[in-house]
Amino acid sequence: MTKIQDNIIHGGKRQFYREFYPVIPSLDRIMIVSTVLRYRRLNRRSHFINGRWENLYLDLDCFPGISRVFTAAATAGKKLTGNPLIVPHSSNGFPKNEFWFNVAGPGESTGLHDHKSEAVLSGVYYLQVSDSSGNLHFLVQDGSPGLINNVEIESTNGKMVLFPSWQKHFVSRNQSQGLRVSLAFNLYKFPLQDFREQPGYELKKYFS
Repeated sequence: MTKIQDNIIHGGKRQFYREFYPVIPSLDRIMIVSTVLRYRRLNRRSHFINGRWENLYLDLDCFPGISRVFTAAATAGKKLTGNPLIVPHSSNGFPKNEFWFNVAGPGESTGLHDHKSEAVLSGVYYLQVSDSSGNLHFLVQDGSPGLINNVEIESTNGKMVLFPSWQKHFVSRNQSQGLRVSLAFNLYKFPLQDFREQPGYELKKYFS
């Protein structure tokens, strides 16, 4: 059974994140990483920021095991929100995939941003990380005017983190000698009523 740990962060809004380890075979992660690295130079990307391309988009058909990741995210997300959730993608009839990959080499990072306002939750699933390859950081108001806390979430292989799509976050610099590979996605209420075809996150929401 998947063990889920809840963390409640108080502030002007009820903020939270949930980190857990979904039951997904390690071989699936290995195969996903292998496919990402094989095709990453040949497929569509968006957001050239901080000297590298963010957001590598690949079709679901390339990844037979990835549906387990989305099922785990939707199941945990429903427990958090009380609503059925879905990760839209072209294989289930939507015009655009709401999942993407990030491959960060040594010295690379992801700047402060949030995700789509139409999404309910966003998430990350760690496919290949090592010590010092970069952690997830939330910038969170703790209720005091002008005081913002930096909440750091350790990245480890096989961990999933879910959080509100409006929550500002960034990923620290990869200080290892290897590649850091993760899968990010947005979760929407199902059935979808107002789905818009937009990038995974927007440049106007990129803060640094």
